[in-house]
Amino acid sequence: MKPKPGPSAETIPATIEPTVPATPRLDGEVATEDGVVAGYTLRRRLGVGGMGEIVAATDVEIGREVAIKRLKTGTSSDDAVVRFLREAKIQARLDHPSIVPVYEIGHDDQQQPYFTMKSIAGVTLHALIVQEDVTLQRLLRAFVDVAQAVEFAHSRGIVHRDLKPANIMIGDLGEVYVLDWGLARGVDERPEPASDAPRDSQPGVTALGAVLGTPGYMAPEQVLDASTVGPAADVYALGAILYEILVRAPLHPRDNALASTLDGELVRPTVRRADGSVPPELEALCMRALDRDREARPSARELADVIQRYLDGDRDVETRRGLARAALADAHGQLAANRRSDAIQAAGRALALDPSSTAAADVVMRLMLEPPAESPPELRAELRAAEAERVAINARTGFASLVAGLLVIGAVSWNGVEDPALVGTCAALVAALAITAISLMRRPADRDLAVWWLLIANSVLVGFIARVCGPLVAAPAAAGAVCSSLLMFPLLGRHWVIVLLTIIGGWFVPVALEATGMISRSWEVIGDVMVIRPIALSFEGPYTALLFAINAVMIAIGGAHLARLGRLNLVYEREILSQRWHYQQLIPQPQPDARLRAAG
Repeated sequence: MKPKPGPSAETIPATIEPTVPATPRLDGEVATEDGVVAGYTLRRRLGVGGMGEIVAATDVEIGREVAIKRLKTGTSSDDAVVRFLREAKIQARLDHPSIVPVYEIGHDDQQQPYFTMKSIAGVTLHALIVQEDVTLQRLLRAFVDVAQAVEFAHSRGIVHRDLKPANIMIGDLGEVYVLDWGLARGVDERPEPASDAPRDSQPGVTALGAVLGTPGYMAPEQVLDASTVGPAADVYALGAILYEILVRAPLHPRDNALASTLDGELVRPTVRRADGSVPPELEALCMRALDRDREARPSARELADVIQRYLDGDRDVETRRGLARAALADAHGQLAANRRSDAIQAAGRALALDPSSTAAADVVMRLMLEPPAESPPELRAELRAAEAERVAINARTGFASLVAGLLVIGAVSWNGVEDPALVGTCAALVAALAITAISLMRRPADRDLAVWWLLIANSVLVGFIARVCGPLVAAPAAAGAVCSSLLMFPLLGRHWVIVLLTIIGGWFVPVALEATGMISRSWEVIGDVMVIRPIALSFEGPYTALLFAINAVMIAIGGAHLARLGRLNLVYEREILSQRWHYQQLIPQPQPDARLRAAG
């Protein structure tokens, strides 16, 4: 009695060659001219090869969905029938969870051989490999199942001879199947003559003339003579699949796979994918599986065991430390050549390979916390943006100070103006500086000329203050405040000597002119008294008291500006120190007692 049917679903047959396009038909239209299979309702053709086809069908008695593989009419030569039945019997006697079970072998009403098997749904490993969002762990778990299934076949004396990602399917529930045993043979079978090689004209076929297998996954000995290969050929194919999983690209070029297999030089996975994502243990295992010497290759069981240990967290510590030392040496070389981007990548690889390496940690810390001698373009762009923000902040504070300065000029002018030209020029200069500040607030980036203009204009303004208020009291205080404000501009901060000399020059010019008698003196010392004479403004009158309030406001504005800059500097310093502390917690640090023991 047949088992009860499971739930039906749209399925993909186990033995479809994925590169052969399916040819769907309506129910009842499936290849009736090719014969009727008793006990089954044929539904649709799922795939067609050079000599055979795969048909979706339903077992009439129990309602189970199956896939039927059969020879096409006109291709049933004696050799073809023998090969077809050999495939069915080999697949039937390999009772393994990752090998699709065969239910029945028989002949249809036209005496064409067929066999039925489980119908499965899923996606090929080839389709998963090309998806970058599919994790390496998922692909490796599937690979372990494949290697175990191949080892099971080898233990039963069967060699697959056509392993490739397109012949591996991952089911909807994570189950893994090794498909297409059409080229499989027993290791004890007599060698098949070249004329027996199945020749298929469809795209994606697994035979090319007398060459049995898929170029790019065939071992060198299989390219030369596929009739006598053993389990080592399957191991080479598994190595090629593992290589493709690690690199996300084929081992051999598609258009020259056979020549590359025989004569090409193997490029290590870490060279093809130099982003540090290839585990060194798996690279070493992959290169062993691809060894040209078949005797040097591991078994499929060893492949499965090593990868399973890797998935369980086992790592080859000594190998990783050796690779870490090489990466660290590379980092030092890149740093010496001032290639910081390459250096930090190499140091990061060294630290990833050996998290206990304090030498790698030191390099990473140095590169992450010390500014480069020459900033890269991306960093320069960020620095320019930060400088523009600082310019805007200084311009806003400067604008407030200049408005206060205009109020001072206006207040004292109510008492009377002794030199209207001097006062008017001073007021115009302050207004021009205020307009410049507004312009810098709105567009602070790349305004070097405007910033230099601020320096020159403020130097002249200091000279006016020295002339109006005297050079020994108000002018030096104003000059100091102006210097402090101007040096907060990043451009002027980098040229601080020029700023100091320019402002001092602005203050010194009226002093020198007065000393040489070219202009009237605004101050003199009489006995032990210093007398300051107002040259441009009159300080007699009711509004003189306003000067105290206005000066207090100006002091408050300047103090608030400096306080804000101080807070910003404190925030930046705290961010840097916090970042340093977090990096120190992230990467290994030498323990003091260890250093003391080493010193002792």
